[in-house]
Amino acid sequence: MRLRISQILFTLAVTSVAAFALSSQMGSDFYVELSRGSCFGNCPSYVLSIDGAGKVVYRGTRENKFDYGDGVGSISIKQVDELRQEITKASFFDVPTPSCDEKIDDESDFWLFVKDGKDERQVYRHHGCSYTEPDSVVELARFIDDLTNSSRWHKSSK
Repeated sequence: MRLRISQILFTLAVTSVAAFALSSQMGSDFYVELSRGSCFGNCPSYVLSIDGAGKVVYRGTRENKFDYGDGVGSISIKQVDELRQEITKASFFDVPTPSCDEKIDDESDFWLFVKDGKDERQVYRHHGCSYTEPDSVVELARFIDDLTNSSRWHKSSK
């Protein structure tokens, strides 16, 4: 019985520390989260976050090296500044939300969340949509993957 109570208390403590760490990241001046969904094939599915200090956290959910595990890395402060410049260049906080009239369901999708100071926005894109205008958000997501070298955590890069 004491062992069970100890296990429960340990689990609560670990959960509380993780929640505190996440709230600390979210409370910082700058935070980016790219969440990629799966497709019917072998598309990696993951959540990738970057904080203002350059800490990169990869939480794989499908088709990744860790079989639903995590990876941690970092980018330099200079690279964080480059990311901020790319967000501005993409007009992320102002880009219109395109409509998707026709969608191919065998394609992946993603959510991109950016918090920079008081500005924050979350944008959704589905790669199976045929958008009429060039999409700076899709290019920004690619830039984030390249900047963090997220492919190192995908199964295909083993």
